[in-house]
Amino acid sequence: MEEAKISWEKNDLIYSLIIGELVAWLGFVLLKSFKIDLIIYQWMLNAFGRIFDLKLLLAIFIPIISLSCLYVSYFFGKKVSVIFQFGKYVSVGILNTLLDLGILTLEVFLTGITNGIFYSLFKGISFMATVANSYFWNKFWTFKVLKGKSVKNEFFQFLVVSGIGFGINVGVASFVVNVIGPQWGIAPQAWAVFGGVAAIIFVIIWNFLGYKFIVFKK
Repeated sequence: MEEAKISWEKNDLIYSLIIGELVAWLGFVLLKSFKIDLIIYQWMLNAFGRIFDLKLLLAIFIPIISLSCLYVSYFFGKKVSVIFQFGKYVSVGILNTLLDLGILTLEVFLTGITNGIFYSLFKGISFMATVANSYFWNKFWTFKVLKGKSVKNEFFQFLVVSGIGFGINVGVASFVVNVIGPQWGIAPQAWAVFGGVAAIIFVIIWNFLGYKFIVFKK
C-alpha cells in the first residue's frame, strides 16, 4: 500500500510551539521541585559570571527546539511518512511524560508517600490524567483521524489500548519502586520518580503501535 504524502501545515508550527511552551513550564516546575534549578544557577554563575532567568530561557528555547525537532522529522518524513507521524507522537509523548511526572511529583511531595499501594494509586492517577490529554492531541494532530469509525467505538478502542498501557505503566513503576527499591544511593523520592520514567519508556512504544494500527487506523 502506497504511503500517503505528507505536508507541513500552519497547525504543525502552532501546535509544536504550544507543546514546547507547556513542556518548558512543566520542566521548570520539576527542576525547582528537586532543587536542580539551584545547580543550574550555580553552573551559570561559574560559566558566565552571572545568573540568567531560567524560566525565561526555557520559555524561549524549548519551543524553538520543539519546532526544530518536529521540522527535522517532517524533512525525513517526506521519504518515510511514519517518521513525521512519530515525530508528532514523540512531541505529545514528551508533554504527557512531564504532565505524568508533574502530577506524580506533586502527589509524592504533598503526602510524603514514596512506596507501597498508595504510590501505585498515585501513579495510576497521574497516568489517567494524561490519557485524556493524549487522546485529543493524537486524534486531531498526530494521526488526524477526523472521521471514519464512530467516536464511541474509537474511544472504546483507545481505552482498551490505553488500559493495557496503564497496566504496563503501573506494573513497571511498581516493580521498580516496590521490588527493586532505591539503588545507587538515590533518595526514595527521586527513585519513586525514576520508577515513573522507566514505566513511561515502555508505554511510549506500546501506545504508538496501538494507536496507529488499532485505534486511529485509517
